[in-house]
Amino acid sequence: MEQIRLFDNLKKPEEKLFHWSRAESNEGLTRIPSGHTIFHEGSKPDYFFRICEGTVKVSKVTADGRQLIFGFPTIGEIIGLSGPREYSYTAEAINAVKLRPLSRAHFHKEIARNGMIAGKLLDWAFEHEEKMQAHISLLAMHHPSSRIAGFLNMAANAQSLIKNNHPIEIVLPMTQHDIATYLAVAPETYSRFMRKFRENGILKPRTGPSGKNGKKITITDIARLREIAKGEKI
Repeated sequence: MEQIRLFDNLKKPEEKLFHWSRAESNEGLTRIPSGHTIFHEGSKPDYFFRICEGTVKVSKVTADGRQLIFGFPTIGEIIGLSGPREYSYTAEAINAVKLRPLSRAHFHKEIARNGMIAGKLLDWAFEHEEKMQAHISLLAMHHPSSRIAGFLNMAANAQSLIKNNHPIEIVLPMTQHDIATYLAVAPETYSRFMRKFRENGILKPRTGPSGKNGKKITITDIARLREIAKGEKI
């Protein structure tokens, strides 16, 4: 992995910490190639990171060697907000990623100086909590088809693509295996229900290879997908 260029100085005005003009949008950014690790579970959490481009996989390995995937943070989200002693998960770049590292030490100084920044930190924490609750809600769905439908519906919402019931196209940069792990279903089960969704006209049949940003999936019946996410049978 290339040496991460860390953001050691946060002494700019506080608004510069969170809002950047187009002219400085590429300043202070760290570029991480696809498949490279950003930080490891258990390492010292000196920095957290705002994702400016790309998608990240956050996961950990259990004592018996199983991988748990907690989510796929993307543009605008923060990763690395862990406890004071160590990162609680591993973060890996799914595709080419641009990050803005933020030094925890300097950030804490800014919080003491300006309460508005503490409010921003709370906003990040609330967003993280909402995503964790959404993940738990998916796992609580009994049938795999509901979990998969719920995941696709969430992806469409996150990409701001739902507009009435017209066909919509989403991009999934993660692998089918990673999605299946995230949803706690077998990869074969994920593939089988995706095929059923296509056979029942909920998804458009696959055509052509994946794009450079990930696999493109066309949802042709978002209303039906929502029904399945709520527990209706396919």
